[in-house]
Amino acid sequence: MLYRYSKFELKILLRNYKQLFLGLVIILFFPIYFQIYLDSEPETLLRKKYAEKETQSIIVNTLPLDLRETEEGEALFKNYTEQLSIINMQIFYLNSNYGREMSEYITEGLRLNELRMEMHELGNPYVSNKLTIPIEEIEKENEFLNYLASNNLQEEDNPFVTSQFMLTSFDLLSGIFLFLIILIICSDMLVYEKAHQTVMRALPISFATKATSKILLHFIFITFCLILGILLGVFRSSTAEGWGNFSYPTLIYMKDGFVAIPIMKYVSYVLFAICIAIFMTVVLTLILSVFVQNMYGVALAGIGVFFLPDLLNILGLKANFFNPIKYIDVSGVLSGRLAMKFGDVSITYWNSILSMVLFTIILMGIIYVYHWFLFRGKNS
Repeated sequence: MLYRYSKFELKILLRNYKQLFLGLVIILFFPIYFQIYLDSEPETLLRKKYAEKETQSIIVNTLPLDLRETEEGEALFKNYTEQLSIINMQIFYLNSNYGREMSEYITEGLRLNELRMEMHELGNPYVSNKLTIPIEEIEKENEFLNYLASNNLQEEDNPFVTSQFMLTSFDLLSGIFLFLIILIICSDMLVYEKAHQTVMRALPISFATKATSKILLHFIFITFCLILGILLGVFRSSTAEGWGNFSYPTLIYMKDGFVAIPIMKYVSYVLFAICIAIFMTVVLTLILSVFVQNMYGVALAGIGVFFLPDLLNILGLKANFFNPIKYIDVSGVLSGRLAMKFGDVSITYWNSILSMVLFTIILMGIIYVYHWFLFRGKNS
């Protein structure tokens, strides 16, 4: 019965122009965004180093003139000037193939961070806090550089290659953008039944079967569009700029700090989490449809539920039950942005996966229990 009803639901889905249009939006997201991204000027490693050079030059030029008259002052002056010299050498290495092949950039970078940590231990004397690099950023860069050194990898400074583009595109896709598309696609799951109640109620099918069919079909439809869109984006970026290196590291947030993992592993993490987030959002939309019973009301209620944790967080209240909805921002979880935003170090990748799964199970339980009581009430 599930199979036959699913065929019927599939026909309804494929004849809905709104859902087909939004599916097309998901499919074209990656290739269109790549074209827009090509015309932008994203921050590269070289630009970052030039900015660091400018900041360090300001620090050196504003040091007191009599600083070198004492032994302690001479050590400070030597540290600050050596940092500037290292940054200049790193810029030279990034501009030459020689530096990439011999890995001087990595060696110099580790030495630079060592000098910066020394100044942090001394309280960064004579330097404004606005000009210092936070300890967390230094530790993240050390993790990144050590990974490059241990895996014998070269610096990748082209943000348009496929491997780097995937990081940027997933960062933009995950979060409110993906949530809204799923919400709008699924907001009218029960509209057809309400418009044709006489026919639909005559079908000898339980609500559990109908709900299962609707959830699975919408999940498969959205996931299929997403995978097709990723493939088109990969094809477009690889033919334009090349594949890049999927063994190149990126940093993810863990409870004990940041860890470097290869981009290929990062992509697999994101895709797995997005699939779970899509399923969770489809189930959430269904339960909103059951109670709100209006397509536009479902969309508004869904947006309200999505921003509820943010509102309560501003008011100083905790809404841990609704937090899994925010984990659809997979990039925010992996980068540690959500952990910092909510002040909760436990918001890590695997904890977010577990939270979304449990939240989805609870939502499904609410749907079926509600209809079980409704069924009993009608019979009595």
